[in-house]
Amino acid sequence: SSILGPIIPPSITLIVYASITNVSVSKLFIGSVIPGLLLVVCLMGYALVYAKRNNLPAHEKMPAKEVAKTFKSSIWALLMPIIILGGIVSGVFTATESSAVAVFYALIVAICKRQITWKSLVECCKNTAKTTANVMLIISIASAMSYAITVLRIPQAMVEVCMKYVNSPAVFLLLVNLILLILGCVLDQSPALLM
Repeated sequence: SSILGPIIPPSITLIVYASITNVSVSKLFIGSVIPGLLLVVCLMGYALVYAKRNNLPAHEKMPAKEVAKTFKSSIWALLMPIIILGGIVSGVFTATESSAVAVFYALIVAICKRQITWKSLVECCKNTAKTTANVMLIISIASAMSYAITVLRIPQAMVEVCMKYVNSPAVFLLLVNLILLILGCVLDQSPALLM
């Protein structure tokens, strides 16, 4: 199920990939919805079959009143992905602008529901600045590494090896997956994509 994060919009991995390859973020989002939903259905089916076979305990069914109450209390949170995806797909705002809209929306909801104070808002801003600094450091190092790889002509050397020894598309795809597997063992998704 860990693969759902990069596939289901809004996905940071898709946004990074779109910025690297100059592809439309909204088209990537639209293209990833069906595979993501298919994966969700398959995982749900597998979980159901596994639970039935192994006789795992089930939760008690929630009464309809409780479901309605839970839905009502979470409606504001459920609107956020609709606003983000709806805005991106309809072209009202870009992926970057949608993140700002989402933050603004979440801030308004949190203030209206009295879930955030000014003191906690300042703390959130400090944590956001630290996280942003960490991410930007990772991206800058990955970009420098990517530049070094390009200057050392490593991609050209890999292409020469592939042209010499790889004759079928299936072997090429297996080789690419092997490289991505090795990169994925030591790097996060965004730096691996950038490299």
